[in-house]
Amino acid sequence: MRRVVRPRSGRAYRSRRGIATFWLLLFVPVFLVLLGLVVNVANLWLARVELENALESAALAAVKEWVENPSTPDPTTGPRAVGIAYAAANTVRGQPVSLPSGAFFFGAVYQEASGCMVFDATISPDCNADPQRHSAVLVQAVVPVATLWSNLLGHNFAAGHVTAFAIAVYPCGPNQQPKLIWANRVITP
Repeated sequence: MRRVVRPRSGRAYRSRRGIATFWLLLFVPVFLVLLGLVVNVANLWLARVELENALESAALAAVKEWVENPSTPDPTTGPRAVGIAYAAANTVRGQPVSLPSGAFFFGAVYQEASGCMVFDATISPDCNADPQRHSAVLVQAVVPVATLWSNLLGHNFAAGHVTAFAIAVYPCGPNQQPKLIWANRVITP
């Protein structure tokens, strides 16, 4: 059995020549833009995770220092410095995390009757008067992150920003250690 091979000539063949090149030229730029978008989103996501880690370590260190080593006249000066040092030991996309002292809120955490956890920076914790009102620290920050498009073809475009926060609580009672929590409501001054 023989296969018949037709010559590639004629009007139908000539009208389709170059169609693969056309589709390639059309979809390669679209694919590259989508790939760049995926890389940017992944970069911002990773930066947010790194920032959360830095803020969690800062909050845990600050609440531990606040409860275990109270200072006078301002009991939050030492814990702020400790929290800032712990945050600076972490990086976001290779840059050390620099927190201002205003990034820290010291207050209390308590549970409402509805079961919601509330962080309230307007009240002070007092384990003796109310053992359900625990010492807590909230740390929040916004950090700029360079993206793939930040410096494209010699033009400086705006960097992306990531935002994160962490709340650490030091429960009342003996033999307790600080831990991270999620608050349903946050009250700050």
